[in-house]
Amino acid sequence: MKSPHLEHDLFLLMLNLTQISDEASLKKLFIDSMNALSDQLQFRFIEEPYDTDGELIEVATSKNRFGFVRMQETCPGLIDAPIKAVIRNSVKMLALFLEKQLQEKMLADDKLLLNDLVARQTKKLEAANRDMKEREKQLKAILEANPDPMVVYDIHGHPQFVNFAFTQTFGWILDELKGRPIPFVPDNQREMTTKAIEAIYRSGKPVQIQTQRSTRDGKIIDVIISAANIEKSSEVAAGMVVNITDITEQKKLQTQLHQAQKMESVGRLAGGVAHDFNNMLGVILGHTELALLKADKDNDLYSDLKEIQTAATRSADLTKQLLAFARKQTISPRRLDLNDTVESMLNMLRRLIGENIDLAWKPAPNLWPVKMDPSQIDQILANLCVNAKDAIAGVGRLTIETGRKSFDEDYCSAHAGYIPGDFVLLAVSDNGCGMDKDTLENLFEPFFTTKEVGKGTGLGLATIYGIIKQNNGFIHVYSEPGQGSTFRIYLPRLVVDEETDQAVPDKKTAAGGTETILLVEDEPSILRMTRMMLERKGYTVLSAAAPAEAVEKAENHVGPIDLLMTDVVMPEMNGRDLAEQITAIYPGIRLLFMSGYTANVIAHQGVLDDGVAFIQKPFSMADMTAKIRELLDNSC
Repeated sequence: MKSPHLEHDLFLLMLNLTQISDEASLKKLFIDSMNALSDQLQFRFIEEPYDTDGELIEVATSKNRFGFVRMQETCPGLIDAPIKAVIRNSVKMLALFLEKQLQEKMLADDKLLLNDLVARQTKKLEAANRDMKEREKQLKAILEANPDPMVVYDIHGHPQFVNFAFTQTFGWILDELKGRPIPFVPDNQREMTTKAIEAIYRSGKPVQIQTQRSTRDGKIIDVIISAANIEKSSEVAAGMVVNITDITEQKKLQTQLHQAQKMESVGRLAGGVAHDFNNMLGVILGHTELALLKADKDNDLYSDLKEIQTAATRSADLTKQLLAFARKQTISPRRLDLNDTVESMLNMLRRLIGENIDLAWKPAPNLWPVKMDPSQIDQILANLCVNAKDAIAGVGRLTIETGRKSFDEDYCSAHAGYIPGDFVLLAVSDNGCGMDKDTLENLFEPFFTTKEVGKGTGLGLATIYGIIKQNNGFIHVYSEPGQGSTFRIYLPRLVVDEETDQAVPDKKTAAGGTETILLVEDEPSILRMTRMMLERKGYTVLSAAAPAEAVEKAENHVGPIDLLMTDVVMPEMNGRDLAEQITAIYPGIRLLFMSGYTANVIAHQGVLDDGVAFIQKPFSMADMTAKIRELLDNSC
């Protein structure tokens, strides 16, 4: 019989089915529930029908089939139509839920697969991102480590990155430059820069140009720019990377090298001219001096000869300046205390500059000694003081000071023109009109002068330059228009503990003698003139125009030869080699060398070897006879 609660039980069954998401539980609940109703309903849940008894209700959807419910009506009329409808609906609901669970399971499986794929791809992306960041760090480190300024631009010319060297050189940081071009291209370089940028983007090839750039404070520096575009694709550029090399100091060094080479060439020319000119002056002075001895002092001829002698002497002083510039002036250096040397000159310097200029003397204590010819200090100070006097209009001030300075390799590498070591400073400063840049660039060139015609030879500072270089020193000049000038001269410290002082001879005398002198000179006019001067002083003279002739006369002479007086530079052999041969014949002979310049034969870089006597051409009779007497009298 039909249970009064059958409809209620089936309804609860359907409600329970809607709350279950697990496929196995759903099947089990349906079958258990149906079996519980088996007393009232005859059915079974089967996967495949194996007979045809009873009504089969398929548990299926449009996509999937899960099984069948077999309904058997053993008692006709037991199950009416509404009950069957409920059962059928429940079976359909079961099929739908089974299909839903199947879909959800498939979706869950797909989701797991997708999540696993996403996880793997995420890991790959994270690893790639880490690698990219590491490469960015490495690239940034490389750019930062570059000592040259570097800039990375976008396609609009706006900087995206600048390294530390850029900030150090130009003064800007990146935050100040974002969104705008860097304002460091001088107006006169804009056209060149624009053409270079166009060439880079057009050809895609790196470009290198030498140009100029401006720093934040307005300083113009010389640079070499190397640039290459950054490709976004094979045909599209995304920007540009630029390396900037500061060559300002390099160009200064090149300029200094070219200047030094030019000065050296001019020096060689000046030295050669001065040597030949000295020979002619020697003849003029010698014959003038001989003529003066014969002329009556009351005669007009005597006055004319004195004028000739004065002009020739001044010309000889001019050639000495040329030789000093050419670093071929023969010097006799000795140990000096620069303070004592300068102090002994102060009275003379004050007379030289006049009363309107106050001379301040500031000596440094405990000054290192230097090895130098004191006459060269006289030349340096006299020339600088005369220049200071000319630069001061009216009342002014001139300061001379000394000091001790030491420079190491690091300092010298950063300051062009400086030399490592210990130096004694001699500085001369004035508050005169000063000098502009063009004047400073040509300051030490021979015959360069800013004075009026007839008021300067242009050799004063060239002489100073030659003297300083001859003594292995260096000079720096600081000057601006209207701000005066300072000349800072650095002379090497004398560190060798040896007696270099030499006795200063007494004032030259014109005394003669009766000794025999072998005179060798390849210039006939000088040979005749010098022989006449020596014979007038009572000496016996054996004259020779060539070294071979001199050796022959020495070998054939009967009696002693007391002195060899020889030129340094001669065609067959130099004076030193001749002296060695003559000394082999006469071991005790005294030696006196003479020359317009030494040509580094008698002296190394113009410095006399110890014990070598030398007389500079042109010389007067008094100078010559005094030097000869000094040698002969000290031979005992």
